[in-house]
Amino acid sequence: MSVAAHHVGPGAVRRPPDRRSVGSSVRRIGLGVFFASVAVNAAIGIYAVLVPDFGDTQGKILSTSLCITGAVLLALACEPAWERRLLGPVPLVGAVLGAVAFAATVAGTWTETDSQTFLNVLGSTFTIAVACAVASLVDLGRSRARTSAQRGVLTVTLGLIALGAVGWITAIWVGLDDVGGKVMGSTWTIVFGCIAATLLTFAQLVPAHRWVLGVTLGLLTLGAAMLAVLPWLGDDPSSIYLRGMGVVLIGLAAFAVTVPVLHWIDRGALAVAEATVDAVRFCPHCGAKLAGETGVDLECGRCGREFRVTSSLDLT
Repeated sequence: MSVAAHHVGPGAVRRPPDRRSVGSSVRRIGLGVFFASVAVNAAIGIYAVLVPDFGDTQGKILSTSLCITGAVLLALACEPAWERRLLGPVPLVGAVLGAVAFAATVAGTWTETDSQTFLNVLGSTFTIAVACAVASLVDLGRSRARTSAQRGVLTVTLGLIALGAVGWITAIWVGLDDVGGKVMGSTWTIVFGCIAATLLTFAQLVPAHRWVLGVTLGLLTLGAAMLAVLPWLGDDPSSIYLRGMGVVLIGLAAFAVTVPVLHWIDRGALAVAEATVDAVRFCPHCGAKLAGETGVDLECGRCGREFRVTSSLDLT
């Protein structure tokens, strides 16, 4: 059976190709710098272990190389979302502020500055850069989400990331009282719980194994809630509460490691099942993986183009 792809909406020209080529070039350069800096880090680390008189200057050189690695990692984390035009300027802001923050760290290391204002600005810059990078990765997952529930959870996660970043910056400059610290701790607990839940739901399981995913998500919800509440219980929470939380977290760990294993085991059966239907597995324009059917209007989460794939029988 042959297929044909048809544009079905204005999204067909939504994304010009130049950003993809620029992103590819940036990625190649970034990876080259990353691997070079990793090699330098390893060489200096080995030197530090073998040479007993590892001095202050060598330590600063190692710190500089580590900062270069960190800046490149942040930029690489932001690049896919920037290439796909997700979250507007957020990915670019994250990459730029990450480079600025690590460059300032290098400058502060060599000048040995101890200005509190400098440290506050540096901490705030790092917070915004990391939050932008995490948000870019989360939105990248949202663009590939298969269900509205996944997209909804990741949308809430983006809001919580922004709230947590604001709270952290506030703590850097003016400090947080006991209540503020508890709010921020609970917020970040929920953020990581939402991210973990969404990653788990990307697993594809056969119907006989889907109960495992359901139990895992239930334990994750309960465990995240118990951890988020823990700071509000005072310095001496009930031993029954702590033991119950321990049981939930141990069960969560057991089920959470089972889900990806089942995903790997079930991939063959799912591939056979998909082969029996007219499935669309990739975007005909950019090659991104999709999960759709022929004859249905689809939209690519990577390039943003809208299209419909039809069989040759439908065209006659």
